[in-house]
This record gives sequence, C-alpha cells and structure tokens, in this order.
Amino acid sequence: HARSSGLSVIAKLKRLNRTSYFFGRDSKVAASSSRARLEKQHLDLQNLLYERTNLQEEIRKCHKREYSYTSVDMYTLEEFKQRAPAEMHGDGIDAHTLMLNRLKFELQERKR
Repeated sequence: HARSSGLSVIAKLKRLNRTSYFFGRDSKVAASSSRARLEKQHLDLQNLLYERTNLQEEIRKCHKREYSYTSVDMYTLEEFKQRAPAEMHGDGIDAHTLMLNRLKFELQERKR
C-alpha cells in the first residue's frame, strides 16, 4: 500500500512538473512576443521623433530664410484692402492666399 501511495505521489509530481514546464514555456513565448512588439513600437516612436526633429529644423530654416518678396515695395495691407477688389482680400482668405493676391495686385498696378 505504501509503495502504490509512493508511486501515485511520484506520478502526481511528474504531472505537476510537466504542467509547470509547459506553463513556463508558454510564458516565455508570450513574453518574447510582447517584448518584440514593444521593441517595434519603441523603434517606431524613435523614428517618428527623429522625423519630427528634422521637420522642425526644416521649418526653422524656412522661417529664417530671406524671401525675395519681402524686399518688394508694396502697398500696405490697409492700402491693398482699399484699392484691390474685395474678392482678393475678403473674409475666409488665408494669409498665404492674401500675400499671393497682394503680389498679383502689385504686379497689375506696376504694369499699368
């Protein structure tokens, strides 16, 4: 009876050992998968931060750059709004389009 009891304990220990082995193996696979996913996300983040830094540097360069239109003598904004047609300076026109319209108007005025 003691021998069969000892064998059942050994069998139970083997079963528990096998279960813990498979659990440990599955945990390692899951951890490895999670680690790889985290490393990829970290690399993606680093790439985005690098790209952002480069874009910010390009924007800074553009802001510092001297553009030829800044040295052109033009009507002031108020004069432009008084002299130019309303569709060139009306509501809803963004700053870039407004500057283009001012330059076009200035060219038209000089050609006259």
